[in-house]
Amino acid sequence: MNVQWPGLAAQRSTTISISHFSLYIFHSQHCGPRSLAGKCPVVPNYKLAQLDELPSVRCPCGFARRAFADPDNSVATIHLVDIQQDAQSHYHKKLTEIYLILEGTGHLELDGELIPVKPLTAVMIKPGCRHRAVGKLRIINIPVPAFDES
Repeated sequence: MNVQWPGLAAQRSTTISISHFSLYIFHSQHCGPRSLAGKCPVVPNYKLAQLDELPSVRCPCGFARRAFADPDNSVATIHLVDIQQDAQSHYHKKLTEIYLILEGTGHLELDGELIPVKPLTAVMIKPGCRHRAVGKLRIINIPVPAFDES
């Protein structure tokens, strides 16, 4: 059975199948966050990553293991970065980065100023800030919005 569903324009309407509409209502009522397991196909509402098992790629700071850099994610990514002594100064036009120092001691050079860092130091680096790490460090980097190599 089909039903005429008024569209936005007065001269236009959309035909929908009652069975499709019923399926939508059933899905909305039974497959939401409170659904019981096995009632509906479930797409997880989360992602997991084991950072130390991801492939390492070269970056301006050293070597990074990047998680959640998927085409369907534009919110944020997380990187485990091993800073090398030859980290290059760089900046991002639209990206904010949050660095959390995990291991090592050294400095962050932020717009020409050397800031001492040690484990559990956190720094928010806003767009346009020229930055680089100085010293052998292991950090977590959280780019917002999600890092995009292009």
